[in-house]
Amino acid sequence: MRGMDELSTLGRSSVAELAEDGTILEYTINPQDLELRDADESSLLYSSDREAEAIKLLRVLSGEDHSCRRDIVCLNAAPILCITNHARDLGEGVQKAADIIDCGKPIKKLKAWVAAQNMDAGRPLEKLDEMLDLACA
Repeated sequence: MRGMDELSTLGRSSVAELAEDGTILEYTINPQDLELRDADESSLLYSSDREAEAIKLLRVLSGEDHSCRRDIVCLNAAPILCITNHARDLGEGVQKAADIIDCGKPIKKLKAWVAAQNMDAGRPLEKLDEMLDLACA
């Protein structure tokens, strides 16, 4: 049986959640219950072309791609938003994740990270900007 170690829009996800009182809650999540589309595996598979895959990710993070790739990113951001008390439930978390993407925060954060990781951030930031131009074309 194949599986993923994250929530999936390919079908039902089984979850085991550790509650504050130490009990384990087990349940399933269906993408449709969160107003997300079911994805097909071929639309989420990656290719061996790293630059093409990076551009696909930048399209999602910049708000250009509203496909099932965006859906799975929002679905997996939702629990983090719940855990950090930025969303009451997964449905609100999915919507907040989409709102965060749409307001440009992920790209701003990515640019700040690239700058912080490089002593001379000039060329890496230029490369990121070039890739963003391709992603948003």
